[in-house]
Amino acid sequence: MHPLDPLNLPLEGRILIEASAGTGKTFTIGLLFLRLLLERGLGVEQILVVTFTRAATEELRGRVRLRIREALDVLAGHGPDDVLLQELLAGVQDPQEAAILLGDALTRMDEAAIFTIHGFCQRMLQEHAFESGAPFEMEFLETEEPLQIRIMEDFWRQRLYSIPEEEAAWVLSLWKTPRDLLNDLDNHPNHPDLQYIPVIAEDEPARLTLQLEPLCEQVQQMWQECGKEIAAMLKSNQRLSKSKTTGYGLSRLEPALEEMDRFTRKTAMPWLLPSSLVLFTSTTIAASLLKSEKHEPPAHPFFDLFDRFHTSHQQMTHCRR
Repeated sequence: MHPLDPLNLPLEGRILIEASAGTGKTFTIGLLFLRLLLERGLGVEQILVVTFTRAATEELRGRVRLRIREALDVLAGHGPDDVLLQELLAGVQDPQEAAILLGDALTRMDEAAIFTIHGFCQRMLQEHAFESGAPFEMEFLETEEPLQIRIMEDFWRQRLYSIPEEEAAWVLSLWKTPRDLLNDLDNHPNHPDLQYIPVIAEDEPARLTLQLEPLCEQVQQMWQECGKEIAAMLKSNQRLSKSKTTGYGLSRLEPALEEMDRFTRKTAMPWLLPSSLVLFTSTTIAASLLKSEKHEPPAHPFFDLFDRFHTSHQQMTHCRR
């Protein structure tokens, strides 16, 4: 390993320069760029500089342009006090010709071949379209995200625009936009061999839906016949917790009764169930009983029926998701 001397570094062959951040890589590139202009007589479009990001290319282009401007000022006798730059220009045999070369390079800096790696590859494919078999008009993507979003938007339109209102409401409760759905999928589409657990049979969602519809009709019919009786039973029973947040207090029970009334008046089975309807399941009722045995717990066939419907409904929507 040798110390870096940008003024005597060979301008041919392969040379590896090791440098950590902040050690003057851009400064060195600027000097090498000047040497190629002055010593080899190359045009700015003939000198390839490749870096990683667009921001880095713009910064590098600006720094090279500034370096050429400073070199012109040194040749004019009023440049910066830069020892390396002055040493480089001191070796120029014809300052007037050098000034013409640098002035031409400065005016043509927009043509300088300073690219990101992807940008350079795109340019080569376009300039050599016949040899590479690439189309002349080729869209360049630095990331797959725009393409993934476009695919997801196409899926969203094809799958969601024609579905029933109840199903659409359920979908929108999970994902507000196509981007939300894409984010939820994470990186899974890139792994086609990925196995999902539990395994869901292809016909399982449709089969569960068919099983659920008769249960829904039974729930609606029984509530229409016994709804008032069931409501009075839940309001008056003393063995049920009356907690406002987790029990059967009126502030929590009354909205649930209203939701049940709305649910049982729907003509189509809803895909989205209000969370408060869990109060009508036998499982929730059993979990809300107080330890006192002075009063009987509420008992009605509706609670078991709705428990079965609620469990099956959760299973159906889980399979659909």
